[in-house]
Amino acid sequence: MRSLNFILLIVLLISSSCGERENFEIKGKVKSIDSAIVYLGTKKYESQYGINPIDSTVLENGKFEFKGSVKIPQRRYIKIEKQFGSIPLFIENSEITIKTNKDIYPDAEIQGSETQTKYESYHAKLEEYNDSIKNLDKSVQKAIRNDNQSKANYLQKKYSEALHAKFDYIEDYMLSDAPSILRLFAYKRARVLFQYNIMDSLYTSLDSSVHRINMAKNLKKKIENLEKVQPGKFYINLILNDPAGNKVSLSDYVGENYVLLYFVYLCPHMDLLPKGFPRLYEKYHEQGLQLFGVYADTDPFYWEKTIEENNLKWPFVSDLKGRNSIVYEKYGNVNMLFHYLIDKDGKFIGKYKSTKEIEKELKKRIGK
Repeated sequence: MRSLNFILLIVLLISSSCGERENFEIKGKVKSIDSAIVYLGTKKYESQYGINPIDSTVLENGKFEFKGSVKIPQRRYIKIEKQFGSIPLFIENSEITIKTNKDIYPDAEIQGSETQTKYESYHAKLEEYNDSIKNLDKSVQKAIRNDNQSKANYLQKKYSEALHAKFDYIEDYMLSDAPSILRLFAYKRARVLFQYNIMDSLYTSLDSSVHRINMAKNLKKKIENLEKVQPGKFYINLILNDPAGNKVSLSDYVGENYVLLYFVYLCPHMDLLPKGFPRLYEKYHEQGLQLFGVYADTDPFYWEKTIEENNLKWPFVSDLKGRNSIVYEKYGNVNMLFHYLIDKDGKFIGKYKSTKEIEKELKKRIGK
C-alpha cells in the first residue's frame, strides 16, 4: 500500500510540473480595425515613441496572435501600424488576451498575465498619488494668481507632503515581496536617485534570474558608483588641466585642508559657479577649506569665462572631453550631481546639494 501511495505521489508531482506552461500565447481582438500589421517589441525607455520590433503578425478580421516563450516575465509593447502609441504589458508563459478598439487604443483590457495584473494594482495606487499632486499644484498656482500667499504657502506644504508620500509608496513597493521584475520596473519608472541603502537593498533582494537584464545591470552600476563616495571612503584622485595647460592634481590639496570637490557642466539647470561658493571660500579658506572645481564639458569658452568673470581663487580644471572624460569613468555620472567634502585624512565626509548643507557641516569642523 505504501508503494502504491508513493507511486501516486510521483505521478501527481510529474503532472503538476508538466502543467506549467513553457510558452506564451497572446490573442488579441481589435474592434474597428480589420487588417493591419501588428508588432511585438521592446523600448529602451518608456517615453520612446516607437518600439523596437522583435516579432510581427497580421491583424485579420480584427484578430491577431503571437506565440513565444520567456524565461522570466518581460515588459513588452504591442503596436498596430498607422495607430498612435503602443499597448504596454508584462508577458509571461501563459495565455494572454488583449481587447481594444480603434477609439481607445492604446488603452486595452489585458487578462491572463498575473504579472500584468499585479502591476496594474500598483499603478492604480500610484495614479491616485499623481492625481492628488496635480490637483494640489493647480491649487497652488490658483492661490498665487489670486495673491493669496498664505494659502499658497499652506498648499505648497501639502504638495510637498503628497510628493514625499508618493515616493515613500514607491520605496515601500521596491522593497516589498512583489515580483522582482515589477519592483525593478517601479524603480526605473520613478526616475529618482534613491538613497544608496535603498538601491542596494533592492538589488540584493532581487531574484538572481533578473540580474542579467539591462535594468538590473544599470542599477548595479549605479550602486557601485555610489559606493565610491560613501562617507568614510577614500577620495578618488583626479589629475586635470588648468586653462593654461598645466597639470593640476586633487591630491596636492588633500591632507592639509578640507576640500570641497564639485563638478559642473553646461546645463540649463546648473550654474558653472555654484551659488554661495565664493562666500564659503572667503569665510572658511583661512580656517582650512580649499575648493576644487571640475568642468566636465567640452567648450573652453564657458570654462575660461567662469574663471575670469568671477576671479576664481581656487583650481577649476578640465580635460575638455565631456562624457569621454576620465572624470566620468572615475566618479560615474550619478555622482556628479552632488558636491563633496573631503576631510584631512582623504576620506569623504558626505555629499551635498546646497551651500547651506555644506556650511552646516563646516561649522561643526572648522569654524563658526
